[in-house]
Amino acid sequence: MSYKALYRKYRPQNFDEVIGQEHVTETLKNQIKSERIGHAYLFCGIRGTGKTSIAKIFAKAVNCPNGIDGNPCLNCETCDEIGTGSSMNAIEIDAASNNGVDNVREIREEVKYMPTKGKYKVYIIDEVHMLSTSAFNALLKTLEEPPSHVIFILATTEVQKIPATILSRCQRFDLKRIPIKRIASALAEITKKEGICVEEKALNYIASLSDGSMRDGISLLDQIVAFGTDTKVTHKMVLDIIGTVDNKTFVDMVKNINDRNVQGCIEQINEIYLNGKDMKQFVSQMVEFLRNLLIASSIHDSEDILDMSVESVEELKQLTQIVSCDKVLEFINEFAMLEAKIKYDSQSKITLEVALIRMCQIKGLSTANYQNTTMVMEEEKKIVYNNSQNSKQEMQKQPIKKNIEQAMPDDIKKGIKLWKDIREACNGPLKGMLIDTEAKYYNDKSYCIVCPDNIIKNYIDKNINVIKEKIEDILNKEYNIKLMTKEEYEKETKSTPKKMENEEIDKEDDMKNVEDYFSKFGVKVERME
Repeated sequence: MSYKALYRKYRPQNFDEVIGQEHVTETLKNQIKSERIGHAYLFCGIRGTGKTSIAKIFAKAVNCPNGIDGNPCLNCETCDEIGTGSSMNAIEIDAASNNGVDNVREIREEVKYMPTKGKYKVYIIDEVHMLSTSAFNALLKTLEEPPSHVIFILATTEVQKIPATILSRCQRFDLKRIPIKRIASALAEITKKEGICVEEKALNYIASLSDGSMRDGISLLDQIVAFGTDTKVTHKMVLDIIGTVDNKTFVDMVKNINDRNVQGCIEQINEIYLNGKDMKQFVSQMVEFLRNLLIASSIHDSEDILDMSVESVEELKQLTQIVSCDKVLEFINEFAMLEAKIKYDSQSKITLEVALIRMCQIKGLSTANYQNTTMVMEEEKKIVYNNSQNSKQEMQKQPIKKNIEQAMPDDIKKGIKLWKDIREACNGPLKGMLIDTEAKYYNDKSYCIVCPDNIIKNYIDKNINVIKEKIEDILNKEYNIKLMTKEEYEKETKSTPKKMENEEIDKEDDMKNVEDYFSKFGVKVERME
């Protein structure tokens, strides 16, 4: 007998065997028991969460003469035929390859005929979003008023592509991603039945790679078990087969960047590269790891949100004692930009190495790592030499900046009025970060940018030269820029009359507007002292 894949062998046969979709299965069971069965259903969700399996179980349950508590008996001829795909009462159609209007017209002709066995003829249309517009239009009337002996079950991974007219005629069920712990538990049951010895850590890792899909998890297990043969399947085996790195690598990388240990970072990348791992995949996984680290550092009880093994959560919590939340935010920003840049890069290893060196050099390097950095940088010079030459040429082409005068108090007041224009002149993420900021008059010499919190303040601090340049371009004066959080600004100005300066600026604006308005009618407004 030929080998049967594990995901086919362990496909659920009744509603109680479906994992993680109780909100769907319980509703369907109750409908069958109370005989309140609809004529059209829509199952939505990512791949491998049970859409087609539930549809087939439903087809068995509505036709089974010996149903038990809404479930099919699985012993009668009807259940056997639908389970093996030989029944004329359960017709499964792949809309990806049968998406034309002619295919739907065939269905419209067939629905006129009564089922050969049982009460209902069930049409299961998989990947229904692939139907053409004309096919959807042809299906519409039949879907709205089908014969009483017909049930339509539509399944899709992209519900947004289905016309609203179709959606409004179906009972919609959204299938959820299956939690990692439940996938790991199901995989453990399968290995027990198959007599396979698999390390618990390996099962948890396979479950985390499945991205909420039960089918993906079982398929990965099948692949890994074939590699392990008679030996025990370990966590290391999983890493070797899948081509990914373990959590310890990410933990060590974050520590090295935080310590500005350039040599440690480069040695790690070389080891990952020599082991045949994909650099682009590593960067993507690094972003995901940092996201989990951020949640662990920001939320006290984060176990349920992270949906990870207890061991992995504990590793993250230990790391939060070393790396601050602000640092994690910086790392996420850097790796997210790197992920976008490296996607189509043919020299992904070099790009990653240069990015790590730059991250380690943020706000200067520690003396302890200076010599290590110098050694690594010598190796990198050959790679970045051409880029440096190009940069020099570009700089030579740029005009020399004019000497401009230092801003006076009146210039600062003018700059505050134009803060909105200055924000608009900035581009990309910086422009978004400046939305909730304000310009304030701090003293006779400083132009103060007030930020809502430290995170935004730190981000703007890195880009302060860009902002300074925009201010000077618009106002043609050299400004002394000061960054403060709202809390710091209020504290600083609380005991000084200078806090009234911003109010005076606002009043002056109001008076000017009034004067301008009445001057249109030839009326002169006199100010009272």
